[in-house]
Amino acid sequence: MINKLKVLFELVAIYFFCGSTYVGIEILYRGYSFREMFFLAGFIGWIAFYINNTVITYEQDFISQCTALTIIATFFEGLTGHIFNLDYHIWDYRHLNGSFWDAQCNIYFVLAWFAISFIMIPLLDYIDYKCFNGKKPHYIIFGRRVI
Repeated sequence: MINKLKVLFELVAIYFFCGSTYVGIEILYRGYSFREMFFLAGFIGWIAFYINNTVITYEQDFISQCTALTIIATFFEGLTGHIFNLDYHIWDYRHLNGSFWDAQCNIYFVLAWFAISFIMIPLLDYIDYKCFNGKKPHYIIFGRRVI
């Protein structure tokens, strides 16, 4: 029972951390955010945390981890857009070059997701290690182990 509560607390903490971090980034970038973005970022954080702790090992190249998370985040951004942003009131990429999937996604924001994943993967690993007794993180970049 205690182990299940620990896992539940960890998931709630990761969800709120990722949701709050993304909303904070968005407020710094454009001055406001929407609750849908909090929920989306929290959900993506869960997925990233789950994949990073069950599917991906530290022996997998870090760049490929970031790429995988970027693809996942872009997919869920597009899906969220098709559910909650059909009138483009949350974000509007129609005027930007490089928009795709009915202008719910944009290559510039794909790159932003990559940058965010480059920071969030080690940060989530560190939180897991320090707060929840996870494995001590290390990373492989282009075949070289880095800490």
